[in-house]
Amino acid sequence: MTAPSGSDTVCAVRSLGIWTAIPLIAACRFGFDDRPAPDAPADTVIDTPPTVLSCDSQPAFRIEAPPKRVAATAWRGGYLVVNADDQGNVHGSSYMFSGNELVPELNSVLLATGMSAIGTLGTISVGDQTLLVVPGDSDTQVIRLDSALAPTPAELEDDWIGGTATVATNASGQTAFIGANYATREVDVWLVGGDPTTRKPIVIAEDAVQASLPTIMPAGDDFLVVWDEVANHRVTRAELLTVVNGALQIKVGARTLNSDLAIDAENPRGAYLASAPKYLTAWMRKVSGGEIWASLRNTDLGGDGANLLLGNAGNFPAVAAGKDDFLVAWRAADVLYASRVSPAGAVTTLNVTTGGGAILGWDVVSRGGQPALVWVEAAGTGALVKFDPLCHR
Repeated sequence: MTAPSGSDTVCAVRSLGIWTAIPLIAACRFGFDDRPAPDAPADTVIDTPPTVLSCDSQPAFRIEAPPKRVAATAWRGGYLVVNADDQGNVHGSSYMFSGNELVPELNSVLLATGMSAIGTLGTISVGDQTLLVVPGDSDTQVIRLDSALAPTPAELEDDWIGGTATVATNASGQTAFIGANYATREVDVWLVGGDPTTRKPIVIAEDAVQASLPTIMPAGDDFLVVWDEVANHRVTRAELLTVVNGALQIKVGARTLNSDLAIDAENPRGAYLASAPKYLTAWMRKVSGGEIWASLRNTDLGGDGANLLLGNAGNFPAVAAGKDDFLVAWRAADVLYASRVSPAGAVTTLNVTTGGGAILGWDVVSRGGQPALVWVEAAGTGALVKFDPLCHR
């Protein structure tokens, strides 16, 4: 599917709010179907020392059916890539390192059904545990996957609308996921596990019509939450959450990240660089064709410099932190773009080499301190999953 030349088609639906977007989805699907996975998965590997992709490699593997939505995570001895099709079926494929070569292991295993037409997948691996978040039309499934990709339902949150769920696990092993509650219209963050009769969510926003597409990322022992909301124009916001005595609490209250409040700032994604320590959040500035901007923040979400222009066209940036810097990737039409951003704010533009096929989905993932771009592109009657660490080049 070809992206709109700008963001007007996407935002025409978004401006009506996620609650009225569902009936219009057949006329405007790019903003929901083809956006990248919302989370930058935690850097978790089992092999020691971890094997990483060679800087001059771009392994590619054929998959059975071209997907519409893609998410990836580092797991066990390689990567897990999950995807959903037009029928709401979710499949997973795993790729393992054999020596220094990435090879296929399990291909297109059915993991779940009934995914919402406007949903976005979320997946994360911690140790030998992998969680998959599958949003439906009115609830969200949290599914555990074993090493053979056999799914076991972990939780089901009723009344959660599809399209806003994602999952993250912090350095202490606590897992939280986020979504818009269909009944209360709140944007909530829940801890996974615990007593469902007594636990309570953190309310990020009280009106999911005004605050849409929220995401959550691990930030050391805390969680970074980013979203956009209407305040005259749509703005990008960030907040830090922590866990105290088994309950979520706000550690740093909401901060507005974009400096130009006269132009909408939408679809933010963020990541935490532990070695700095710094947060980077990227978003789309809604001008003709879209622009990709980013903000570096300290641990208190305070700024230490001007916002950074990463790209003059595109939408839906995905962000991951490596060992020493951040990787940001986004799409404009059927072209993928990427940049690395240092903790000091230096931007290095990278070349993404594709095979020329339509870009069906993409994500960024960090493994062993190495961030990489993972994407699926059309190839003949099928599709290819490709990996590229996008080393400075």
